[in-house]
Amino acid sequence: MPFDDILISPQKKETIQNKGADKLPLNPTAQGWSGQQIRAALAAATTGNVDSILSELETKLGVIKGHFESYTGNVSILSQLPQDLTPYNNTFIFIKNQNNRITDVYYIQNGQAVTTQFTSANVTVSAEPPLTPLNNDLWFDI
Repeated sequence: MPFDDILISPQKKETIQNKGADKLPLNPTAQGWSGQQIRAALAAATTGNVDSILSELETKLGVIKGHFESYTGNVSILSQLPQDLTPYNNTFIFIKNQNNRITDVYYIQNGQAVTTQFTSANVTVSAEPPLTPLNNDLWFDI
């Protein structure tokens, strides 16, 4: 499915959970653990460099950022539809009026404008692929 790379895999979740504080011995100093070893073990699951909550969060935020960057490059907000649509292939074009309200939404495919359905600034894509990966409403604050 699209965007599955945003999710945390069951294996990664289990790896992080296996580093949790509940996996430490009940009385680590009595079992020969030093204070430094206890600190390191406690930090491993949360702030460690590998297989920790922090490292996974950094990775997933990078993936999400990449998705946003790849999507925002395919949006144009214009005041009117251009005569030549070829440069806008695979781009959403939002037509706005003088009050900055979206009046029309098009997806440009093979130089042709495919009309989409929407209400106010809540834009629902209703066209055939390649639009199906979106499957959600797009919100614009204009």
